[in-house]
Amino acid sequence: EYVATKVVGSDEGEGEGEGETTEQVVYTTGSESSEGFKATTTYNNAAAAAFGAAGSQWKTVYGTAATTDAISGSQSMQMRWYSSAATTFGYTYTDFDIANVTKVEFAAAMTGKNSVKVSYSTDGGATWQGEQTFTLTTSKATYTYVVSETGLANVRLKFQDGRRPHAQAPR
Repeated sequence: EYVATKVVGSDEGEGEGEGETTEQVVYTTGSESSEGFKATTTYNNAAAAAFGAAGSQWKTVYGTAATTDAISGSQSMQMRWYSSAATTFGYTYTDFDIANVTKVEFAAAMTGKNSVKVSYSTDGGATWQGEQTFTLTTSKATYTYVVSETGLANVRLKFQDGRRPHAQAPR
């Protein structure tokens, strides 16, 4: 499970020196009900479910905003893997663009041997790039995913269950 705590972006020319780039928070969420994330107990959604307020919704497959074992606040986004859909891993992504993204700081934990893959898109989610895998622990930890040192425009973020497909038993 994870909760994206903040997305940091660049603001060129606002630093102390002329033309310097400073970083500032450009988006933040805790996947809370006050932000439009309705908690459910349905994790096996093969079609993307929408969470969050209009204009800043997250789409999630095989996962949900949940109150069980919340990482921060009263709920967090949780993703699953099902043997009945062995090649599909839970994921969630921003269904909106965020401007001038340099990095993402997020808190995450696991309940089994697991990791999370983070990537970004600059073409509305048509393609994803910059994939990085973070090995999670059973205790909440904060991780930093760097998108660009100078900031990229129109960024969408994706968090995916990082389990590797199970090998099929020989016949």
